[in-house]
Amino acid sequence: MASQVALQTVADVINRSMLRGPSAGLRKFLASIPEAKAADRRQTERYSVVADVIVVPLGDDLLPTAQPFVACSRNVSTGGMCLYHATPVKSTLLYVEVALPDAPGMSALMKVIRQKPVGDYVEIAGQFLANCPPSAANDDRHAPALESEPPHTTS
Repeated sequence: MASQVALQTVADVINRSMLRGPSAGLRKFLASIPEAKAADRRQTERYSVVADVIVVPLGDDLLPTAQPFVACSRNVSTGGMCLYHATPVKSTLLYVEVALPDAPGMSALMKVIRQKPVGDYVEIAGQFLANCPPSAANDDRHAPALESEPPHTTS
């Protein structure tokens, strides 16, 4: 329960109006990656979902350790998610929040399992540890205690 409260606090203080979406280059790159057909070790089915994901790196105390940024998901399952971003993350815990226009929002605590460079980007794969209702996901009235990092420029 304490992690639910801590994650909700993180969600409440993200200044979403300052966040910049992933570059058009990243979206184009993700669209060009073929879906893997190899054997999958996951216990639950993964779904191809290309969407913006707000990410906040967290410490073991569930407090932010770096500024929030927007990554792009490649796929998601009930157990975890695969994200792409311009740079690797230094934290092993992430608050992730996905808001799709035609679907319910989702936020969770994610443990980073692996990171690897893929082209000009970094693939960040992780396992969900706890859910956190995204009550603040579409509400900009919350205090802007966290600022976003500047947009990444890629050619």
